[in-house]
Amino acid sequence: PSYGHGPGSGAWRIEDDLPGLLAVIARLLEPDGFVLLTAHSAGFEADRLVTELGRALGRRGTDVDAGPLYLETADGRRLELGAFARSPGAA
Repeated sequence: PSYGHGPGSGAWRIEDDLPGLLAVIARLLEPDGFVLLTAHSAGFEADRLVTELGRALGRRGTDVDAGPLYLETADGRRLELGAFARSPGAA
């Protein structure tokens, strides 16, 4: 979430706490594991997710897949839902 409450009712804010969360994930990740990160908050488009995920995993941006999340109607209209970034295993 963009904002929430962590242990002891401490505030969790994506803009402040995402790097720390990704650092913990990087330490736990198996060599062939992958990370799929989604965000549904203004200011967290695909480019920013690529930067954050690549930095945490020590990967180049070109090693991270990313794009928009949306629902598309039969006539081609899109409802924007956010963005994703995915880092495949074994870079």
